[in-house]
Formats: sequence, C-alpha cells, structure tokens
Amino acid sequence: MARGRGRLHARGRAGGEIGRDVWRAALTTCGVVGDDVVDRAVLEWDRQDRAALRLFPDAVPTLDALAARGVRIGMVTNGAGSVQRDKLASTGILDRFDPLIISSEVGVKKPDAAIFEIALAAAGVVPDAAWFVGDHLWHDAQGASEAGIRAIWLDRSGAGLRPEWPQPDAVVSSLRDLLPPPPR
Repeated sequence: MARGRGRLHARGRAGGEIGRDVWRAALTTCGVVGDDVVDRAVLEWDRQDRAALRLFPDAVPTLDALAARGVRIGMVTNGAGSVQRDKLASTGILDRFDPLIISSEVGVKKPDAAIFEIALAAAGVVPDAAWFVGDHLWHDAQGASEAGIRAIWLDRSGAGLRPEWPQPDAVVSSLRDLLPPPPR
C-alpha cells in the first residue's frame, strides 16, 4: 500500500480505479471494449452491490438500545472511505457512529493498534473506558487488545476459540449479547 492524497491506495491507486481496470480487463477478455461499456458495468455493479447489503437483524435494535443507555458508539473499519461510507449510508446507519475511523482516511489499518488509538483520541476516551466488538479475531480482537481496549469477538458462526488464536476478553454470538439482561 502506498500513501497518496491523504488516503491509502493499492500501489498508489484508488480503489475505484482498480475496480474499473478489473471490469475493463474482464470485458476485453469477452471481446467487449469501450469506456461507455465499462462505465455501465461499474454503475450496475455498484447498484447491485448496494442493493444486496443487509444488516443482521440484531444490528439496529442493539445500536438503538446502546444509544438509549447513553453508550457512545464509534466504528473502526478497513477499506476505502467512499466505499465504507456508501455501505453505511445504504443500510441507514452512517449517522450512528462518532467517531467513524476508516483506514484509508487515517493511513493505518487494523490490526495495527495505531488505528484504535486514533479512534480513542477522536472519541476522547481512554482504553480502559472502551470496548471494541468485531467479527475478525486477528484484525479486530487482536488489534484492540494491543491498544489496551477490551476486545469482544462477535462469533456469529459459533466456530469457537482455539488456543493458538488471539484470545479476546469476551465472545458473543449476537450483538444482543452486549446488552444487559432485562430486569426481572
């Protein structure tokens, strides 16, 4: 990865450029050429990709319940800023995260502890007062732990931990597991 114009790029190129080149190569292999065809393919791919995005059923209710309890919710994610923001906007949850830290915008990506430290600084929170929930042990749990943040692994598949894997502070199978049990 190279750094340019304040964003991480693959070999100095933005993700959108790379996607266009992939479409151009694929279409050329099929005997189809022309910028107009590439433009239409990219637009249709983007449209279908966004239309296919779905949140897990526990996402919005858990975000709502945490927000109602006064929990500040931020996000740390890898990827291109425009792509990640578009995904969050298309699912209706873009405005729920403060801070929203995206690797391409800060020049470092998970699992590097530095990206978690950037998020802590942006939130004005010390590591002991934060917890990080993620579905990738090596990118999320390991990186958060190295930054001193309580790491919670979202293991939706029920794969379970192995001794040789990074060990999070907690494992949940649903975002609902983050909420306190209802009063009796």
